[in-house]
Amino acid sequence: MIVKEFNIESSTYFGIECDKKVFSKKSQFQKIDVYYSKFFGNILMLDQCFMISQKNSEDYHLKCLELVGNKRKKNVCIIGGGDFGIVHHILKNKITHNIDLIEIDKDVIEVSKKYFNHYFKYVNHNNVNIIVDDGVKWIKKRKGLKYDVVIIDSTDPNDISKKLFSKSFYELVYNNLKSNGIFIQQSGSPVLHAKKIINPTIKKLNKVKFTNITCHKFSMPLYPLGVWSFIKCVKA
Repeated sequence: MIVKEFNIESSTYFGIECDKKVFSKKSQFQKIDVYYSKFFGNILMLDQCFMISQKNSEDYHLKCLELVGNKRKKNVCIIGGGDFGIVHHILKNKITHNIDLIEIDKDVIEVSKKYFNHYFKYVNHNNVNIIVDDGVKWIKKRKGLKYDVVIIDSTDPNDISKKLFSKSFYELVYNNLKSNGIFIQQSGSPVLHAKKIINPTIKKLNKVKFTNITCHKFSMPLYPLGVWSFIKCVKA
């Protein structure tokens, strides 16, 4: 079977040949599907969009790790990222032993534990604090130590995640970062989303007084057109 993702910006389909569907569920927030492909292994889809796979698509996580840097960090916050791919690489490379992960959809975590369990190899109750909550609401009410790094590993802006691309949210992130703290956000395709996501995000971050704002492109064979991006900036 050919499993397809429709891209509305380019009016094109991106398809992957899969052997079978191994899981399907409508959670409180989104439709979750897992397919199996000989090339990619298990593939996670959220609302008919490809997210991660077991193999041949680590570029996303490795690019994020590169942007975090290899210097040890005391406290890291990841909003989204319930598949634990970024968590896995941060722990594997001993960047930190203190991660707060805030995921709105507990079913994404449970499905990932079953079908992408290699990402949970280094996870224990001492190094990852798993919080099932709305990331915006959580960071708004949060009090405590400030972070060295905040990472937004979300879907592209939709009814649920669009708040994570707002100026008011960036202000909350800024206030929860240490001086010289790093903020990283997935920012879609540089080909398809420059006007819709990348340019507006950079403008909002500038208004919040983030500095060293840069967009980083990388190959991602699991995503439409095969190229994706992160935006990185620093709290002054």
